[in-house]
Amino acid sequence: KPYLPALVGYTVGTRGETAKFLFDFQRTVAELFAENYYDYFAELCHREGILAATEAYGGPFDSLRCFRTADVPTGEFWLGATPHGSPRVAASAGHLNGRAQVGAESFTTEAMPGRWQITPRQLRESGDLGWLEGISQLVYHSYLSQPFMNVKPGLSLGRHGTQLNRHTTWWKDGNGWSQYVRRGQFLLQSGKSRADAIVLGGDSKPNAFNRPNAFVKAGYNFDFCGRDDLLRLEAKDGCVNMPGQEPYAFLCLGTDAYLTLPVLEKVKSLLAAGVKVAGRRPVDTPSLSDDPARWKRLVDEIWGGGKLNLVETDDPLKAVDAPVA
Repeated sequence: KPYLPALVGYTVGTRGETAKFLFDFQRTVAELFAENYYDYFAELCHREGILAATEAYGGPFDSLRCFRTADVPTGEFWLGATPHGSPRVAASAGHLNGRAQVGAESFTTEAMPGRWQITPRQLRESGDLGWLEGISQLVYHSYLSQPFMNVKPGLSLGRHGTQLNRHTTWWKDGNGWSQYVRRGQFLLQSGKSRADAIVLGGDSKPNAFNRPNAFVKAGYNFDFCGRDDLLRLEAKDGCVNMPGQEPYAFLCLGTDAYLTLPVLEKVKSLLAAGVKVAGRRPVDTPSLSDDPARWKRLVDEIWGGGKLNLVETDDPLKAVDAPVA
Protein backbone atom coordinates (compact mmCIF):
# COMPACT_ATOMS: atom_id res chain seq x y z
CA LYS A 1 0.00 0.00 0.00
CA PRO A 2 2.73 2.56 0.72
CA TYR A 3 3.82 2.31 -2.92
CA LEU A 4 0.40 2.85 -4.53
CA PRO A 5 1.07 6.57 -5.24
CA ALA A 6 3.79 5.38 -7.64
CA LEU A 7 1.03 4.10 -9.94
CA VAL A 8 -0.06 7.69 -10.64
CA GLY A 9 3.42 9.11 -11.10
CA TYR A 10 4.70 9.92 -7.62
CA THR A 11 8.13 8.93 -6.33
CA VAL A 12 7.99 6.79 -3.21
CA GLY A 13 11.29 6.53 -1.40
CA THR A 14 14.01 6.81 -4.04
CA ARG A 15 13.51 6.85 -7.80
CA GLY A 16 15.18 3.44 -8.02
CA GLU A 17 12.92 2.01 -5.34
CA THR A 18 9.86 3.36 -7.16
CA ALA A 19 11.02 1.88 -10.45
CA LYS A 20 11.47 -1.51 -8.83
CA PHE A 21 7.98 -1.40 -7.34
CA LEU A 22 6.54 -0.55 -10.77
CA PHE A 23 8.43 -3.47 -12.29
CA ASP A 24 6.99 -5.89 -9.73
CA PHE A 25 3.49 -4.48 -10.22
CA GLN A 26 3.73 -4.71 -14.01
CA ARG A 27 5.04 -8.27 -13.83
CA THR A 28 2.05 -9.20 -11.67
CA VAL A 29 -0.25 -7.69 -14.31
CA ALA A 30 1.59 -9.69 -16.98
CA GLU A 31 1.20 -12.91 -15.00
CA LEU A 32 -2.54 -12.27 -14.60
CA PHE A 33 -2.89 -11.78 -18.36
CA ALA A 34 -1.08 -15.07 -19.00
CA GLU A 35 -3.00 -17.13 -16.44
CA ASN A 36 -6.50 -15.64 -16.65
CA TYR A 37 -6.74 -14.82 -20.34
CA TYR A 38 -4.35 -16.78 -22.56
CA ASP A 39 -4.10 -19.94 -20.46
CA TYR A 40 -7.83 -19.93 -19.76
CA PHE A 41 -8.67 -19.30 -23.42
CA ALA A 42 -6.59 -22.35 -24.39
CA GLU A 43 -8.29 -24.37 -21.66
CA LEU A 44 -11.73 -23.45 -23.00
CA CYS A 45 -10.69 -24.35 -26.55
CA HIS A 46 -9.31 -27.72 -25.50
CA ARG A 47 -12.46 -28.41 -23.48
CA GLU A 48 -14.42 -28.15 -26.73
CA GLY A 49 -11.89 -30.13 -28.77
CA ILE A 50 -10.56 -27.24 -30.82
CA LEU A 51 -7.11 -25.70 -31.22
CA ALA A 52 -6.13 -22.36 -29.72
CA ALA A 53 -4.34 -19.92 -32.02
CA THR A 54 -3.29 -16.59 -30.49
CA GLU A 55 -1.39 -13.47 -31.52
CA ALA A 56 0.07 -12.77 -28.08
CA TYR A 57 1.91 -9.50 -28.56
CA GLY A 58 1.33 -5.77 -28.35
CA GLY A 59 -0.02 -5.75 -24.79
CA PRO A 60 1.20 -5.21 -21.21
CA PHE A 61 2.32 -8.80 -20.79
CA ASP A 62 5.18 -11.20 -21.49
CA SER A 63 4.52 -12.36 -25.06
CA LEU A 64 6.50 -15.60 -24.87
CA ARG A 65 4.83 -16.59 -21.61
CA CYS A 66 1.37 -15.90 -23.06
CA PHE A 67 2.20 -17.97 -26.15
CA ARG A 68 3.09 -21.02 -24.07
CA THR A 69 -0.31 -22.73 -24.07
CA ALA A 70 -1.27 -21.82 -27.65
CA ASP A 71 -1.51 -24.75 -30.04
CA VAL A 72 -0.69 -22.41 -32.92
CA PRO A 73 1.39 -19.43 -31.76
CA THR A 74 0.81 -16.78 -34.41
CA GLY A 75 2.62 -13.62 -35.50
CA GLU A 76 2.15 -11.45 -38.56
CA PHE A 77 4.08 -10.07 -41.51
CA TRP A 78 3.16 -7.46 -44.08
CA LEU A 79 3.99 -6.99 -47.73
CA GLY A 80 6.90 -4.60 -47.65
CA ALA A 81 8.16 -3.66 -44.22
CA THR A 82 6.82 -5.72 -41.33
CA PRO A 83 6.17 -3.30 -38.44
CA HIS A 84 7.57 -5.62 -35.75
CA GLY A 85 9.35 -8.90 -35.18
CA SER A 86 6.38 -11.02 -34.16
CA PRO A 87 7.09 -13.92 -36.59
CA ARG A 88 10.38 -14.69 -34.84
CA VAL A 89 8.75 -14.40 -31.42
CA ALA A 90 5.87 -16.72 -32.37
CA ALA A 91 8.33 -19.16 -33.95
CA SER A 92 10.48 -19.14 -30.81
CA ALA A 93 7.43 -19.98 -28.72
CA GLY A 94 6.59 -22.81 -31.10
CA HIS A 95 10.11 -24.24 -31.01
CA LEU A 96 10.34 -23.99 -27.22
CA ASN A 97 7.00 -25.71 -26.68
CA GLY A 98 7.07 -28.35 -29.41
CA ARG A 99 4.51 -26.84 -31.81
CA ALA A 100 4.73 -27.97 -35.43
CA GLN A 101 2.38 -25.22 -36.60
CA VAL A 102 3.58 -21.64 -36.17
CA GLY A 103 1.15 -19.26 -37.82
CA ALA A 104 1.36 -15.78 -39.24
CA GLU A 105 -1.25 -13.33 -40.41
CA SER A 106 0.32 -13.06 -43.84
CA PHE A 107 0.51 -10.46 -46.62
CA THR A 108 -1.25 -7.62 -44.78
CA THR A 109 -0.87 -4.34 -46.69
CA GLU A 110 -1.03 -0.61 -46.50
CA ALA A 111 -2.88 1.39 -49.15
CA MET A 112 -0.31 1.44 -51.96
CA PRO A 113 0.59 -2.28 -52.08
CA GLY A 114 -3.03 -3.35 -51.58
CA ARG A 115 -4.55 -1.95 -54.82
CA TRP A 116 -5.50 -5.29 -56.42
CA GLN A 117 -2.09 -5.38 -58.09
CA ILE A 118 -0.29 -8.06 -56.09
CA THR A 119 1.18 -10.97 -58.08
CA PRO A 120 1.96 -14.56 -57.00
CA ARG A 121 5.66 -13.74 -57.44
CA GLN A 122 5.44 -10.98 -54.81
CA LEU A 123 3.47 -13.24 -52.50
CA ARG A 124 6.03 -16.00 -52.85
CA GLU A 125 8.94 -13.68 -52.02
CA SER A 126 7.16 -12.33 -48.96
CA GLY A 127 5.98 -15.76 -47.83
CA ASP A 128 9.47 -17.24 -48.18
CA LEU A 129 10.81 -14.53 -45.85
CA GLY A 130 8.11 -15.46 -43.35
CA TRP A 131 9.17 -19.10 -43.54
CA LEU A 132 12.78 -18.08 -42.92
CA GLU A 133 11.66 -16.41 -39.69
CA GLY A 134 10.23 -19.74 -38.51
CA ILE A 135 6.63 -19.52 -39.74
CA SER A 136 5.16 -22.82 -40.93
CA GLN A 137 1.49 -21.93 -41.40
CA LEU A 138 0.41 -18.94 -43.52
CA VAL A 139 -2.93 -17.40 -42.55
CA TYR A 140 -3.94 -15.28 -45.53
CA HIS A 141 -4.91 -11.68 -44.96
CA SER A 142 -7.39 -11.77 -46.45
CA TYR A 143 -10.11 -13.56 -48.42
CA LEU A 144 -13.32 -11.54 -48.40
CA SER A 145 -16.56 -13.04 -49.64
CA GLN A 146 -17.40 -11.79 -53.14
CA PRO A 147 -21.11 -12.61 -53.58
CA PHE A 148 -21.66 -10.36 -56.61
CA MET A 149 -20.14 -11.51 -59.89
CA ASN A 150 -21.27 -8.31 -61.69
CA VAL A 151 -19.44 -5.97 -59.30
CA LYS A 152 -15.67 -6.08 -59.72
CA PRO A 153 -13.14 -5.88 -58.24
CA GLY A 154 -15.62 -6.16 -55.42
CA LEU A 155 -15.45 -5.85 -51.66
CA SER A 156 -12.16 -5.18 -49.86
CA LEU A 157 -10.85 -4.73 -46.35
CA GLY A 158 -9.87 -1.17 -47.01
CA ARG A 159 -6.14 -0.62 -47.29
CA HIS A 160 -5.23 -3.51 -44.99
CA GLY A 161 -5.97 -6.51 -47.16
CA THR A 162 -4.06 -8.23 -49.90
CA GLN A 163 -6.83 -9.09 -52.36
CA LEU A 164 -6.90 -12.90 -52.38
CA ASN A 165 -10.30 -13.88 -53.73
CA ARG A 166 -12.11 -15.01 -56.87
CA HIS A 167 -12.15 -11.52 -58.41
CA THR A 168 -8.34 -11.34 -58.49
CA THR A 169 -7.28 -11.40 -62.16
CA TRP A 170 -4.83 -14.31 -61.72
CA TRP A 171 -7.11 -16.39 -59.47
CA LYS A 172 -7.68 -19.21 -61.95
CA ASP A 173 -3.96 -19.34 -62.77
CA GLY A 174 -2.71 -19.21 -59.17
CA ASN A 175 -2.83 -22.93 -58.46
CA GLY A 176 0.94 -23.35 -58.87
CA TRP A 177 1.67 -20.88 -56.09
CA SER A 178 -0.97 -22.49 -53.86
CA GLN A 179 0.56 -25.95 -54.39
CA TYR A 180 4.01 -24.52 -53.61
CA VAL A 181 2.73 -23.14 -50.29
CA ARG A 182 1.04 -26.40 -49.32
CA ARG A 183 4.10 -28.49 -50.13
CA GLY A 184 6.49 -26.11 -48.38
CA GLN A 185 4.43 -26.00 -45.23
CA PHE A 186 4.03 -29.76 -45.16
CA LEU A 187 7.82 -30.07 -45.14
CA LEU A 188 8.28 -27.34 -42.53
CA GLN A 189 5.72 -28.89 -40.21
CA SER A 190 7.23 -32.36 -40.66
CA GLY A 191 10.70 -31.33 -39.50
CA LYS A 192 12.26 -29.72 -36.46
CA SER A 193 13.91 -26.33 -36.20
CA ARG A 194 17.58 -26.15 -35.27
CA ALA A 195 19.13 -22.98 -33.86
CA ASP A 196 22.62 -22.18 -32.63
CA ALA A 197 21.71 -19.79 -29.81
CA ILE A 198 18.85 -19.05 -27.49
CA VAL A 199 18.63 -15.34 -26.64
CA LEU A 200 16.91 -13.89 -23.58
CA GLY A 201 14.32 -11.41 -24.86
CA GLY A 202 14.56 -9.22 -21.78
CA ASP A 203 14.07 -9.69 -18.05
CA SER A 204 13.38 -6.17 -16.79
CA LYS A 205 11.80 -5.49 -20.22
CA PRO A 206 10.28 -8.85 -21.15
CA ASN A 207 9.52 -7.93 -24.77
CA ALA A 208 12.85 -6.34 -25.70
CA PHE A 209 13.37 -8.56 -28.72
CA ASN A 210 16.59 -7.06 -30.09
CA ARG A 211 17.29 -9.08 -33.23
CA PRO A 212 21.01 -10.01 -33.61
CA ASN A 213 21.17 -9.18 -37.33
CA ALA A 214 24.90 -9.76 -37.71
CA PHE A 215 24.45 -13.23 -36.20
CA VAL A 216 21.81 -14.08 -38.81
CA LYS A 217 23.78 -12.59 -41.70
CA ALA A 218 26.73 -14.76 -40.70
CA GLY A 219 24.56 -17.83 -41.30
CA TYR A 220 23.48 -18.67 -37.77
CA ASN A 221 20.00 -19.16 -36.36
CA PHE A 222 18.50 -18.28 -32.99
CA ASP A 223 15.35 -18.39 -30.88
CA PHE A 224 14.22 -15.94 -28.24
CA CYS A 225 13.24 -17.03 -24.75
CA GLY A 226 11.52 -15.21 -21.91
CA ARG A 227 12.39 -15.32 -18.25
CA ASP A 228 9.92 -18.14 -17.55
CA ASP A 229 11.36 -20.11 -20.48
CA LEU A 230 14.91 -19.59 -19.27
CA LEU A 231 14.03 -20.96 -15.84
CA ARG A 232 12.79 -24.18 -17.50
CA LEU A 233 15.95 -24.76 -19.57
CA GLU A 234 18.04 -27.87 -19.04
CA ALA A 235 21.72 -28.56 -19.60
CA LYS A 236 22.83 -31.60 -21.57
CA ASP A 237 26.25 -32.43 -23.06
CA GLY A 238 27.36 -28.80 -22.83
CA CYS A 239 24.27 -27.54 -24.66
CA VAL A 240 21.01 -26.13 -23.37
CA ASN A 241 17.47 -27.03 -24.33
CA MET A 242 13.85 -26.96 -23.30
CA PRO A 243 12.80 -30.43 -22.04
CA GLY A 244 12.22 -32.70 -25.02
CA GLN A 245 13.15 -30.07 -27.62
CA GLU A 246 16.18 -29.42 -29.82
CA PRO A 247 19.43 -28.22 -28.18
CA TYR A 248 21.10 -24.82 -28.48
CA ALA A 249 24.88 -24.46 -28.45
CA PHE A 250 24.79 -21.56 -25.99
CA LEU A 251 22.64 -19.08 -24.10
CA CYS A 252 22.91 -15.34 -24.73
CA LEU A 253 21.53 -13.04 -22.04
CA GLY A 254 20.83 -10.28 -24.55
CA THR A 255 21.20 -6.56 -23.92
CA ASP A 256 19.13 -6.18 -20.73
CA ALA A 257 21.26 -4.50 -18.06
CA TYR A 258 18.89 -5.49 -15.22
CA LEU A 259 18.49 -9.15 -14.28
CA THR A 260 16.46 -10.68 -11.47
CA LEU A 261 17.79 -13.03 -8.82
CA PRO A 262 16.03 -16.16 -10.22
CA VAL A 263 17.68 -15.53 -13.59
CA LEU A 264 21.11 -15.21 -11.99
CA GLU A 265 20.58 -18.42 -10.04
CA LYS A 266 19.65 -20.22 -13.24
CA VAL A 267 22.65 -18.82 -15.09
CA LYS A 268 24.95 -20.02 -12.33
CA SER A 269 23.49 -23.54 -12.45
CA LEU A 270 23.79 -23.70 -16.25
CA LEU A 271 27.42 -22.55 -16.11
CA ALA A 272 28.16 -25.18 -13.48
CA ALA A 273 26.63 -27.80 -15.81
CA GLY A 274 29.00 -26.83 -18.64
CA VAL A 275 26.71 -24.58 -20.70
CA LYS A 276 28.32 -21.69 -22.56
CA VAL A 277 26.72 -18.37 -21.56
CA ALA A 278 27.27 -14.98 -23.19
CA GLY A 279 26.30 -11.89 -21.24
CA ARG A 280 27.55 -8.68 -19.69
CA ARG A 281 27.59 -7.98 -15.97
CA PRO A 282 24.18 -6.56 -14.99
CA VAL A 283 23.83 -3.19 -13.29
CA ASP A 284 21.14 -4.05 -10.75
CA THR A 285 18.05 -6.12 -10.12
CA PRO A 286 14.81 -4.58 -11.41
CA SER A 287 12.79 -6.05 -8.51
CA LEU A 288 12.10 -5.06 -4.91
CA SER A 289 11.59 -8.71 -4.00
CA ASP A 290 15.23 -9.71 -4.59
CA ASP A 291 17.67 -9.88 -1.68
CA PRO A 292 20.33 -7.23 -2.57
CA ALA A 293 23.15 -9.03 -0.76
CA ARG A 294 22.36 -12.36 -2.39
CA TRP A 295 22.03 -10.65 -5.78
CA LYS A 296 25.44 -8.95 -5.48
CA ARG A 297 27.10 -12.14 -4.30
CA LEU A 298 25.79 -14.06 -7.32
CA VAL A 299 26.91 -11.36 -9.75
CA ASP A 300 30.40 -11.44 -8.25
CA GLU A 301 30.49 -15.22 -8.45
CA ILE A 302 29.40 -15.28 -12.10
CA TRP A 303 31.29 -12.26 -13.45
CA GLY A 304 34.10 -12.18 -10.93
CA GLY A 305 36.70 -13.50 -13.36
CA GLY A 306 37.92 -16.95 -14.29
CA LYS A 307 34.43 -18.37 -14.69
CA LEU A 308 34.48 -21.34 -17.02
CA ASN A 309 32.17 -21.04 -20.07
CA LEU A 310 31.23 -17.38 -19.49
CA VAL A 311 31.80 -15.00 -22.42
CA GLU A 312 31.42 -11.34 -21.44
CA THR A 313 29.52 -10.01 -24.44
CA ASP A 314 25.90 -9.33 -25.39
CA ASP A 315 26.64 -10.10 -29.05
CA PRO A 316 25.92 -13.75 -29.95
CA LEU A 317 28.17 -13.54 -33.02
CA LYS A 318 31.17 -12.63 -30.85
CA ALA A 319 30.32 -15.54 -28.57
CA VAL A 320 30.32 -18.22 -31.30
CA ASP A 321 34.05 -18.89 -31.36
CA ALA A 322 35.12 -16.79 -28.36
CA PRO A 323 37.51 -18.50 -25.96
CA VAL A 324 36.13 -18.93 -22.47
CA ALA A 325 37.95 -17.92 -19.32
